[in-house]
This record gives sequence, structure tokens and C-alpha cells, in this order.
Amino acid sequence: PVSPTSLFLLFVAVFFLSDCCEGDVIFLLDSSGSVSSFEYHHMLDFLSKLLSPFLLGPEQVRVALVQVGSSPRVEFGLEAHSAQHRLQEALRSTKQLKGDTNTVEALRLVQDRLLVPRKSSGAPRVLVWLTDGVNPGPVEGPMEELRNSNVSVLVVSTGHGGYQLLQKVVTPPLETHLHVVDVEFMELITQDFRNAIIGEQEGPGVLHPGAPANVRVPPASGKMGSNRFIRKPKKTLMIVCITFLQNINRCALLNCGVFSLLCFLSHCLSEVLSPTVVMVSERGTRGVRLQWGPQQPESVQLYRVEYGALPRGPVQIVTLDHLQNSTELSGLQPDTEYLITVSAQHSSGQERAMSIKVCTQEELPALSDLQLTTVGSKSVQVRWSGAAEGLRGYWLSWEGEDYSYSGQTSSLHLPASSLSTLLTNLAPASRICVSPVYRTARGEALCCTAQLHSRKTH
Repeated sequence: PVSPTSLFLLFVAVFFLSDCCEGDVIFLLDSSGSVSSFEYHHMLDFLSKLLSPFLLGPEQVRVALVQVGSSPRVEFGLEAHSAQHRLQEALRSTKQLKGDTNTVEALRLVQDRLLVPRKSSGAPRVLVWLTDGVNPGPVEGPMEELRNSNVSVLVVSTGHGGYQLLQKVVTPPLETHLHVVDVEFMELITQDFRNAIIGEQEGPGVLHPGAPANVRVPPASGKMGSNRFIRKPKKTLMIVCITFLQNINRCALLNCGVFSLLCFLSHCLSEVLSPTVVMVSERGTRGVRLQWGPQQPESVQLYRVEYGALPRGPVQIVTLDHLQNSTELSGLQPDTEYLITVSAQHSSGQERAMSIKVCTQEELPALSDLQLTTVGSKSVQVRWSGAAEGLRGYWLSWEGEDYSYSGQTSSLHLPASSLSTLLTNLAPASRICVSPVYRTARGEALCCTAQLHSRKTH
């Protein structure tokens, strides 16, 4: 049993260590109509738990929230909350906007209203984008501007589409800064994602589960990362070597600024049994790549990966060498949810297992044919062929006659039963593209250029 004294010491350690950092965190929250109310409330709950350990204020951590909808808005700015209970109240009272996913305009709000210098000019700035991955718009340019302004971009996606785009906009490393997770299991990544925001490690690292973000069990040859929140000096010597596990053979390193305390007591901290983290690093229509950690080749005899389609698919088992910390599962069904369990058999006889759910990507077949027929001098009849399973409709985009700014186009969504439409008032040599729309994303567009000629008056 855990003694009251141990619980008190643990509370004291968490209290002091929460004042660990200084920096700005701006959350870009998808609040559009493509996000269900169920998903939205899970996202807010994730934010609440993610931010709860931090002390807030001008020389500590500042937090802002921007909601993405038809008309994005700054829900609260960086100066709004300097106390945790006020921040938590604000998150609980936040209402969903619905409407379109106008991410580009939301990023403009971030640039214009939130990226203002603070007194500590060296304090890092982090943008955390929470999205369902559905039609975020042309965000690559604005995201690149943010990264060029020394803003780190981290992403959590609860959807199954747009993964290639997310890979392009996120600040490396992808394995810690990009998470694709089922909305019901966001809590599983809270600790790791908080560490990613703080910049606690450069490599995979070994985290002590349940400890504050800046208590870390160092890997055998790992190094502390340099891209992190500014560390605040502590003027109190604190011993935080509290553990309720067994098999003690490793010590924790606590970096407190003034005092760097290495807990060298013989029974200071117990060994964390692998795996404590299982994540999906790559995901496709027919397979996924898994990673797990920490690596413990000295104590693990073998790893076993069990996986099967939910709710009652046959279970397959893969046995792996104790030196491996990743594997690729192939031969899966598209757009299917799988339960995957990674278990480690330790030489002590103990077994540790961790499970995650992951959904393979939906297949997004392109159109098989696209034809344009000129009707008059400014109109075109557009016909296409597409009858793939799961088709929800078609997305058309084209350049209108008033087209005057690069990148500006008109667009139209048509139901799956439509296989043609008439476009009028087109610009000469207008580029017309048709994309199939599926449940999770749009398929690759098929494009043609309309050759239009103005009629001459004789």
C-alpha cells in the first residue's frame, strides 16, 4: 500500500515541477460542421488534460485558442488566462462554431493577432492544430510562413484523411509532432504530446509514466533535446524519487536549472516495463507501421503483436525479436478499424501489453474519364465517369470570368448521382477539375483545360 507520506511527496513534486517552462502555445481547433459534437467535446477534454499541469502567466506558459469554422475567431488570446481554473472554465464554456473548415482564415488570425513578441524574446512559440483531417484547404503556404517565423507546428488528427498534407505542414520529427488517433483514445497520447510541446526530448526517450513532463528516465545513449520551452530555475532542492513499482535498476534525471539532481539512491526509481507507448507512424489503405518503446533489449525476451478487425475479425499474431521496436502490418482491409496489441515478455517472467485502435485509410479511386464540350463562347458542358463504392459526390473547381488573383477559383459540390453539369461565364483557357468525394476525403482530381474563344463581331 502507498503511504500518506509518499502521496504527499508526490503531490509536492508535481506542484513544483509544473512551473517548468516559459513559452506560447496557440491551439487551432477544428470547430467546423465536419466535426461531430461527440468528437468536439473529446477534443476539448483532451486540451483540458493536456494543459492542466502548467502554471500560466507572462513569464510562464501562455495559451491561446483559435476556432476554425466558416468565420474563424480567437476564442481567447495569450494574455487572457494566468490561472488554471480560469483556463479550464473557458474551455468548458467553449461552443462549437460549425460551418465550413476555413483554416486559411484562421491561420491569418494567428499571424495578425497572436504572433506578437513577448518580453522574453527567446521564448518559443508552438502552434497545435487539432483537426479531423477533412478538407482543411490550402494551408501549406500559411503553415510554411509560421515555420519560417520560428513557430513549431504540431498536429493531432482524429480523422483518416489528409495524412500526406499533415506530414508536409508539421515541424519534424514526425514521430512525436504528428499523431493520428481515434477521438475516443486521445487520452492515450496526452503525456507524449505534452512532452512534444515542451520539447523534452530529441529522440524517442524513455518517460516515467505518471510523472510530470520534465522528469525523465534517460535512455542508455540518448541526449536531451535543445528545441524546448525555456526552463525556469528552481531554488528549492527537491527529491522526487517516488515509485510504486519493483525491479529497481535505473535512476531518473531531474533538470531543475539551479540544481540538477541525480537520484542515486539504490531504490530510487523502478524500471519502466516496455511497452509504455505504442503509436502508428505510417498508415495506408492496406497496411500500417507501428512503433513502440522504450527499447529494453537487456530485459525483453520477445515482442508479440496481435491484431484483428473489429468487432469480431480473426486475430493474427506476429512474434518479433527483442531488439525490434517497430513492424509493418500488411494485408489489411481498407477503411477498417483494427485492435492492435503489442506485448513484451520480460526475462523476469512479467508480461506488459498495450493496445491501440487504428483505422486503415479509405481507398479513394480517381475518375476514369473527364470530357469537356464547348457550348457558346463562355460555357462548357462537363461530363465524367465514376462509380466507385462509397462515393458521396463530386467536387468541381474552375476559373471564372472574373478570375484575377492567383489561386482563386470557384467550386461546386454535386451529389453522387450527377455525372455532368454546365459551367458558364468561364475564363479563356479555364482549368476545370473534378474530384470524387468519399466519406473521409476527396480523391485525386482529374483536370482538363477548356479552349474557349470569344466571338468576334463583324
